[in-house]
Amino acid sequence: MADIILIGCGKAGSIHCKCYTKLKDSNVKIMAMVDSNPDRLKRFHSLYKTFNDGENPLAAGSLEEVSKQMDIGDAIIDLCVPNDVHYQCAKEAVDLGTKKIIIEKPIANSITDAIKIEKLNAKIAITENYVYSKVTEQLRETIEKYHLKPKFVRTEFSKDRRGDTSNGRGFLKTGPPHIFTVEIPHQIAIVNYLFGNPTENFGAWCGDMVLGNKRFYEHGEGAITLHHESGAISYNFSSLDGHKHLPIRHRSVLIHCEGGIRVSAHYPAGGDDALFGAVTVYENNHISEKLAIHDDTMLETLKSIIRRFEENEEQITDAAFGRRIVERISENIHLARIHG
Repeated sequence: MADIILIGCGKAGSIHCKCYTKLKDSNVKIMAMVDSNPDRLKRFHSLYKTFNDGENPLAAGSLEEVSKQMDIGDAIIDLCVPNDVHYQCAKEAVDLGTKKIIIEKPIANSITDAIKIEKLNAKIAITENYVYSKVTEQLRETIEKYHLKPKFVRTEFSKDRRGDTSNGRGFLKTGPPHIFTVEIPHQIAIVNYLFGNPTENFGAWCGDMVLGNKRFYEHGEGAITLHHESGAISYNFSSLDGHKHLPIRHRSVLIHCEGGIRVSAHYPAGGDDALFGAVTVYENNHISEKLAIHDDTMLETLKSIIRRFEENEEQITDAAFGRRIVERISENIHLARIHG
């Protein structure tokens, strides 16, 4: 039995909650829900009970309150709180006796906090869901099956964020989030997992988003080019103006290998009714294999992380994995500004 204490009843908490409901048959159960906003907590708790007949997890305003009513030492703490309080919440959990923590990606907003989290005395896993995606796993299996040697990789995660940007959604005190902090961290997670950690940066650039007479600096599109341990070079591009400036969400990986073989992958567009991706292998510009893949990435992520906790295995996306992504993004924001 895996006991979950869910902290944060916002959008991320809702997504995780739906996954835990699907994992009931695997003896995964939410024991408590925590949120500092009483109204949000009440709504979330009530909705959960409606869809999970017979279950009534503890609802509390803080993890400390939960710890006074139950032993949290063996529970898995799932942090679905804002990125800038990840360290604060993780440290509190450890101080209260927690040994297993799931942190919604990214691990932190700053390198300083990422390093502090990595040093905590607990087993930590980051929900880098594209690493656990069945599409990503099929890419890995295809590379091994055909004994491929990837040379150049192009990833693109683009979406139309123009409406959200006009409404100020996700803005920081300094303005809109940098283009490198929205979709590209997912891409860096994928290429790091498939091709090894980057050994050097080959360049980075970014552009502004322009809407009417308003300019949103470093928020439009950009790319990071990396050289990986395997020898592969990855070019990771993202646009918040939509795919090819159309209101389309697009998530893909294209791998060019020695011998003229290409492997392409498309991830699901998102939403409960769009959980299918595809992997296609091309030899001499002809399709040699094409697979449609059902891919509920967050479900697979939480299932794998919980299994590894229960079986005392090392996590694929541990705190060090998460910290390296934050470091790489920070370095390339600086690099893009120098060369911009």
